[in-house]
Amino acid sequence: TLTGATTLSATASGLVQGLYEFELTVTDDDGATASDRVKVQVTPAPTGRGTTQEVYKSPSTPGGYGYVVYLPPGYEEGSNWPIVFFLHGMGEQGDGGVDQLKRVRTHGPQAYIDREGKDYPFILVSPQ
Repeated sequence: TLTGATTLSATASGLVQGLYEFELTVTDDDGATASDRVKVQVTPAPTGRGTTQEVYKSPSTPGGYGYVVYLPPGYEEGSNWPIVFFLHGMGEQGDGGVDQLKRVRTHGPQAYIDREGKDYPFILVSPQ
């Protein structure tokens, strides 16, 4: 649907995936006209939500820590995404086990993602 086609601001809505071509023609007070065309590619909106996984340190494994990882919607193994590492403060310290790993989800970017319910175009790793 094209609304406002004869005004200074036209709006196209209800478009589905595909390539659209729009032509704008203007006419001045003296009757002179000029035209231009623009192509618009409509792509499907990302579906689903990003995922957050908690990876726990095994009690039988020496060294290492658990971590929380957030993967954005559309993430596929082998694809390239920016990575953000959240190195927490003293209050989120723990042993990476089931009971303590949730501490890294109380502050910082992972807490914001959990609380606001928004998705971001990066991988987030929050080690404990």
